[in-house]
Amino acid sequence: MGFWYNALEGSSMVNRIAGLLFLSACSGKAPNNCSEGFGMDRAGRCVPVESPYGDSDEGDPVAVDDPTVEGDFPGECSDSADNNQDGLFDCADPGCADDPACDVDTDVPDDTGEEVERYHPQGYAGARIHGPDTNDRVEDCMPCHGDDLRGMSGPFPETDMNCDDCHPGLEDWRSNCTYCHGGEDNTTGAPPREINAEAGESESTWSFLAHSQHVEDTEMKTGIGCEQCHVKPEDVFSLGHVLLGDSTAGVAEVVFTGGMNPEASWEGGSCSELYCHGDGQESNGEIAQDAGERKCEDCHAIKGYGDRELSSMSGEHELHLDLGDEVGCPACHATVMSDPTCTEGGTCITDNSLHVNNQKDVHFLELLTTTMEYDPVAKTCSEGGINCHGPEPWIFEPTKGSGGKK
Repeated sequence: MGFWYNALEGSSMVNRIAGLLFLSACSGKAPNNCSEGFGMDRAGRCVPVESPYGDSDEGDPVAVDDPTVEGDFPGECSDSADNNQDGLFDCADPGCADDPACDVDTDVPDDTGEEVERYHPQGYAGARIHGPDTNDRVEDCMPCHGDDLRGMSGPFPETDMNCDDCHPGLEDWRSNCTYCHGGEDNTTGAPPREINAEAGESESTWSFLAHSQHVEDTEMKTGIGCEQCHVKPEDVFSLGHVLLGDSTAGVAEVVFTGGMNPEASWEGGSCSELYCHGDGQESNGEIAQDAGERKCEDCHAIKGYGDRELSSMSGEHELHLDLGDEVGCPACHATVMSDPTCTEGGTCITDNSLHVNNQKDVHFLELLTTTMEYDPVAKTCSEGGINCHGPEPWIFEPTKGSGGKK
């Protein structure tokens, strides 16, 4: 899989936007709606922009900061924040082209004043510059920065740099999934915010539209783990993930072999040969990533359907669901759906961890039986209590002379 850096937006930008919105609400003007020749300072006032400073009420200089321009305020080209919200920041933003922090000279003076050759251009440490290079495996970082990325001695001044010194959270970034991708809808690390895109970009850039629907709990199921569709890494050093053995740089490989759909495949925006979107009997499900929210009947027939649809279900579902209102799904799946009066589809599921879990959870409703049990090996129901019938096999095999009927 690839690598992407999770840029933490500077609090200065948040405070600035909040201040501008407050001022615009009071004045009726849009943020930064100053007269020609004036710009908005960080106090939210329109001040002349002939020089980089305006005058505060106390007579002290106040730097003018235009929220639409990156690099017009001291430090904006090295603060690891997208100050003008255009998807680029620090030296990757054209507004920082002339900033000293983005000087592209390859030679820098050492302690003696002599110039020392630099491997990377000045400003390369900016996340939006070296981040994509790491993601795409443009070069191998380890020969210069060490096998643990904590720096080592070498011919260039950058080789002794410890990655933990710059990355927020110090060494926690190595195993923190949301440091590189995800973190917008949930904390699992699943996009939106891809390894190959910026935060907040449109859905047209996403490689898979339904990540959040899969990893988050819904009425019908608990969220599934990354291992269902990917080889889940332990950290950035896991083989095949980012830094070691990644033969498909910049690509999040889809691998189903570690989950409930080992035979599934992903191609052209759709998954096929799925258990989780199948009829519950075999891996025969197929679904497109933009199919939208699923309902019970999208996978299997439900009570109230005709005999043709009910006959597609396993065993004696058709016979039981035709008996009347008192016999529904909760009669035999009471731990999954405990309310026999509920008729609102997926909302009737009371324990979503037992639904779409690759298990047949058969437990009888106490209102119908007290000691009746199901034998999953023999596939038979035992007699007991106020049993509705004697011992019966779930899969009925017609005997000679029965006419195919019970």
